[in-house]
Amino acid sequence: MRLLSLFDILDDWTEVPGISEQWKTVEPSDAAALKAYLSLEAAKGGAALPEMLATQLHMMAISAM
Repeated sequence: MRLLSLFDILDDWTEVPGISEQWKTVEPSDAAALKAYLSLEAAKGGAALPEMLATQLHMMAISAM
């Protein structure tokens, strides 16, 4: 499932020096695009509530950074 790769990417990003500071400057449109992508992938994966799952995953990603 492609949604799980989000956590692999986040794990890699947290190893990059200075990435946390850059993450804080993410534009709202970029955040919306990530949520839309996560929602689409959740729907493809058969999630009952893909938008809710996407919101939860998005919040987890933001918290991880």
